[in-house]
Amino acid sequence: MKSTDIVIDKSSDQPIYQQIADRITQSVQKGFLNPGDRLPTSQDFFDNYGIARGTVKHAYNILEKNGIVTVIQGKGSFIKDKNSSVQTIDAVDQYLDELLTLGFSLDDIEGLISQRLKALQDEQNVFKIAVMESCPELLDCLITDLEQFPNTKVYPFLVNDMGGKHTFTLREYDLIVIMEKNIPLFLGTEIEHEIKNKILPISTILSSDTLKLLAKIIPGESVGILCQTKRFAGILKWELSSLNAMLSPKEVLLYSTCSADALLSFLKTKRHLLISSSYEQNCSSEQKKILQAYEENGGRLLPVQYTIDNGSALYIEEFIRNYHFSHYNTSR
Repeated sequence: MKSTDIVIDKSSDQPIYQQIADRITQSVQKGFLNPGDRLPTSQDFFDNYGIARGTVKHAYNILEKNGIVTVIQGKGSFIKDKNSSVQTIDAVDQYLDELLTLGFSLDDIEGLISQRLKALQDEQNVFKIAVMESCPELLDCLITDLEQFPNTKVYPFLVNDMGGKHTFTLREYDLIVIMEKNIPLFLGTEIEHEIKNKILPISTILSSDTLKLLAKIIPGESVGILCQTKRFAGILKWELSSLNAMLSPKEVLLYSTCSADALLSFLKTKRHLLISSSYEQNCSSEQKKILQAYEENGGRLLPVQYTIDNGSALYIEEFIRNYHFSHYNTSR
């Protein structure tokens, strides 16, 4: 299946991730997709629609949860076989026979299985974080940061209007992270008390590595911004002007829509190029080659990484700690 087989309506109020999930589900129900069929990658969706990887990842998480898709690490996402339970039993029988042949007793096998089941239960007792942001580059930064917290799973929501037009439910998440500047978008929206208690406004700052790169720019040198969205360019220009007005670049190019010739022309006059830290996951192969040649010819790529500030990180840690503490006491 190709990403172009999935019709996406960007003008619809329905979130794009839900459109992807619905289209694939319908294709399975109608027999257009069969067990074992490989689904498009997040890069495929970006190349054809400019859709961020976090959006595709969330769609596939929904499909996996609904038993429609299975994700194989390093290989991709595939339509799940309805008879997988029968195949699983056959596989278990085969492995049991092999263990018995190797000299393991039934007691040994039972002990090993019990240990493994306990480990799997601990793995499944993860803290589920929903992160909501309308800027895909900033969302990628938040995903990277949040995935560093132990025993957590991050569910990204790329949304343009966080005022309640979306159909996803927030009850299933243990924490809902949203940028503090986006909180006004919730005003006037009816939100259940249970969900309100899970919403955590956070702030971000430029990472120390990014600040070190910016410090190397000599005032007067030509600087440009290459990014996926105008929103990220606006955030970055404001950030730079507050640090040093001399750093604020005026020229911006969107790699989500530019041609190879436009990119080459843009780079000719730039000594430094500010670009989102996740650009390698979203740029086309042709754009990557052009950027590589740009560096080889003396140009400097400056990947911009935003990170969650220390205060927000401490609040997230507290939420996670309280969650595990309450679950520990409940299970005793």
